[in-house]
Amino acid sequence: MMKFTRISFAFMLAISFVLLAGCAKEQSSMSMDDLTKSAQIVGRYTYDEGQEYSVGSYTRLIKPAAGVKVEVTINASEISSTADVNGVITYETVTDDNGRYEITIPVTEDGINVTVQPVDFKGMYYSVEGISGGKAVCSEKEVVYSAAPAELYLTPNAIEVNDGMYTHTALNLDEGYPYSSVFNVVVGEAAYTKKTDAEGAEFVHKEYKPAYGVDVEIAVEYTDGVFKFVATTDMNGVAKFNIPTRDKNWSTNIEAYAKSYVVNKFTYYKSEYSEDFNEYIVTGYNIDGGIFEQATAVDGYVSFDDLAGRPAPEFRVKMNFEPFSGNETYGYSVGEWYDVNF
Repeated sequence: MMKFTRISFAFMLAISFVLLAGCAKEQSSMSMDDLTKSAQIVGRYTYDEGQEYSVGSYTRLIKPAAGVKVEVTINASEISSTADVNGVITYETVTDDNGRYEITIPVTEDGINVTVQPVDFKGMYYSVEGISGGKAVCSEKEVVYSAAPAELYLTPNAIEVNDGMYTHTALNLDEGYPYSSVFNVVVGEAAYTKKTDAEGAEFVHKEYKPAYGVDVEIAVEYTDGVFKFVATTDMNGVAKFNIPTRDKNWSTNIEAYAKSYVVNKFTYYKSEYSEDFNEYIVTGYNIDGGIFEQATAVDGYVSFDDLAGRPAPEFRVKMNFEPFSGNETYGYSVGEWYDVNF
């Protein structure tokens, strides 16, 4: 599968340990013989190119991220206690036509921490704005696709699987915005489950579970206007935005909107009294189709502080289920969710 692997300045380590941090500075001498073991990283990267509409149904355009460079970096201090803390060793490879990659990394006997980072690339993003005369009204925009880094711990002879999906940022602001600020929108969809307490009695549990594949739009207020960006939630329900900014530390108003989506079935549980068992039992019902919609408006004043270790600011968006008109609801009401936290 792998056709090309490059080690950035790693061969220099066989002679002397020289790390670049501003000006080059010689550190303790070491040999590549200290890295006597190896581990392998394998995985696949994809990206969400948007959606299309055909024959009455929507389709998500999930494509393999083919031909993108994947970098694996190791802090030099992992190998030598006297190494410059800013020094890194970089290995890289390229994904194949299916977005797959594999790379072998030398490790110490005790294992080593590495960071896996696929490189950004430009592309197009397609979205369906509406339906007119049975045909889709589509828009397209040029975007930058980026994927979150992964922190892995590699031990000798291990094979670590690391997959990922690229999200996108629209190129609304190309010039005059040299920085970017990370902002997350966490989306949860209302879900019922049946549980049993310590005494064996059944009860209905309500919670907001991570909503995967939801398009989220944010409107960001700048001094020269309001600009919109779109991202899609990952498996953890998180839509990650890299917002172009003029400064590292700044504050602004942001409004978030999670686009509605249709489901063919929604499972509803409720507690009902049983004459036969002389107790309350939990019964499940399948409601045939409906739409998940954002429960309330989500907006606020957000401050971005570029401090190490501080989590990115976030909004949390609730999506509640509304049955299609005419469907049997079995007593379900969206009002049941007004006091459920997320």
